[in-house]
Amino acid sequence: MVEKTKKHIKTLNFTYKDFIKSINYIVKKIKESGKKYDYIYGIPRGGLIVALYLSHRLNIPILTQPDEEIVFENNLLIVDDIQDTNKTLSEYENFRWDKAVLISKMKGFKRDSKVITKRIVSDNIWVKFFWEVD
Repeated sequence: MVEKTKKHIKTLNFTYKDFIKSINYIVKKIKESGKKYDYIYGIPRGGLIVALYLSHRLNIPILTQPDEEIVFENNLLIVDDIQDTNKTLSEYENFRWDKAVLISKMKGFKRDSKVITKRIVSDNIWVKFFWEVD
């Protein structure tokens, strides 16, 4: 979990409306790809919310705990709310999982990356999701 620092000079209030637009975009991209997933795994905490919505929209069961047998024998989609430093998603690089996030803040992030994302923002922006408390 990334902490807010002095480098974050602006705040983006990511509303429920923004969230639904991003979910719709990810659903569209997955459907266009024709790829079928056996499970979806949401990285705790924010990724759990994303996983729940995508699970309902795509009719994919949620995987609550990744274990080796499931990881290596199934097509999996891993999701998170934000790709900030890439530290969290990099923990899953050794798996053949596809990935999706609502927002990416990575320097040098490219649209042709294997991570599906709707929105890319500057590193100096603090993102506050509608489900977060002050």
